[in-house]
Amino acid sequence: MSDNVNRTYKDSVFCLLFNDKARLIELYNALYDTDYDMETPLDIDTIEDVFFVNMKNDIAFTIDNKFIVLTEHQSTINPNMPLRDLFYISSIYQQKLDTKRLYGRSPVRVPRPEFIVFYNGMEDMPCYWEYRLEDSYLGEHLPEQKNALNLTVKVYNINKEKEGEILRKSRSMEGYSELIDRIRWYASGGPITREDVKEAVESCISEGILPDFLKKYATEVVGMLYKRFTEEEVKELYMTDGYEMGFEQGEKTGKESEKKALASAFKAKGIDVSIISECTGLTTEEIDNM
Repeated sequence: MSDNVNRTYKDSVFCLLFNDKARLIELYNALYDTDYDMETPLDIDTIEDVFFVNMKNDIAFTIDNKFIVLTEHQSTINPNMPLRDLFYISSIYQQKLDTKRLYGRSPVRVPRPEFIVFYNGMEDMPCYWEYRLEDSYLGEHLPEQKNALNLTVKVYNINKEKEGEILRKSRSMEGYSELIDRIRWYASGGPITREDVKEAVESCISEGILPDFLKKYATEVVGMLYKRFTEEEVKELYMTDGYEMGFEQGEKTGKESEKKALASAFKAKGIDVSIISECTGLTTEEIDNM
């Protein structure tokens, strides 16, 4: 594997789990029915800060020097993935190529791209669907015309109850899906607590589900998953209460009164102060003094 691995992968359990050559080869084989082994060349090409500070790719990798795969893990529906992936793949190609060669007479060959999303949100979605860049275009599409630029994103639902084929073919993805399912089960439909996450991790280890990975990163996994689920609950509350304030990181543009009202509501729900601060832009001291 390339030594140029992006060291910020620890912001999600998905990235931490699949920032690993063996698991990426297993995943690729599961997606495309190939039989690559550990002798296969593989480079991780994950990128950040392509367009905005809060816009980054989860895991991108080149395998066998021929195929480049951009993957995202998402718990919400995002039909804008083709546009995002267009930025990502352009940035990766720029990093990989000597752009001076583009002005020469010899054709430049690049790894063939594939765009993948793994979805495990709570909305009831099919096992598989696609997003296409052509759906983002303005202007009427004429049947006799072909789009000059095409990009298709394949979306796989990895929720356990969907029993998707990808879960049968990739033990790592199956284990990840099982872990998320158990966290939700321990929460019993209520707010997910740190203890729910801890119990799910411990039960997976005891039953041989991702045992080596979870033993090694137990503390990080509990912290990251608790934060992720709490942020999802915060976002849901935000949407329900109808605040006209940007929620995503880096978009804290709301009025001060709206921020404080939202923070107060989240605090009453028992949500961690650091997460409230991250989502509202208020300092932890301001929130503690409410």
